[in-house]
Amino acid sequence: MTVKYETERLQIGEYEEKDWEAVYDYSKNMEVVQYESWGPYDEAQTKRYIADSIKSAKMYPRLTHYFPIKTRDVEAPMGGCGLYVKSYINRDASMGYVIHPDYWGKGYATEIVRFMVCYGFQKLKLHRIYATCHTANLGSAKVLEKAGFTKEGCMREHKKIRGEWTSSLLYSILKGEQKDTFDF
Repeated sequence: MTVKYETERLQIGEYEEKDWEAVYDYSKNMEVVQYESWGPYDEAQTKRYIADSIKSAKMYPRLTHYFPIKTRDVEAPMGGCGLYVKSYINRDASMGYVIHPDYWGKGYATEIVRFMVCYGFQKLKLHRIYATCHTANLGSAKVLEKAGFTKEGCMREHKKIRGEWTSSLLYSILKGEQKDTFDF
């Protein structure tokens, strides 16, 4: 992982081919992907994700901003995050994140979401960022609320996960609601 940014405890960068093993370690874990429409990944799918992430980093305009995240004391990525620009005209994007279970409950998810909000508003000049989480994913809902997102409602049966229709909570944050700043 090539480091581009640092928060208090995390390093955020761009994917490199060698990152596939660390990503595979958490993306094959059913506990990690239980609320996701993707995964669990096999080795080939993980390598394809890394290749697509590397390719998207070179596109202009860049619509997908996938970043690996790692702690300062561990070399391999312990998770990933992304902003997905829906419209540069409307200046909105969705965001997501995933973290290895060994790092759950330590505040890393909130730290990375706060960083991504700064990245979206300050660097990409977005107006609105939104995120969804499965209605049963209370941990993710707490993270979004701690990071300043407002719950907008429930999107009923809008996503299929392993053959079953599922509902998601919809959260958003607007540029004027951003509390944190980052020195880019």
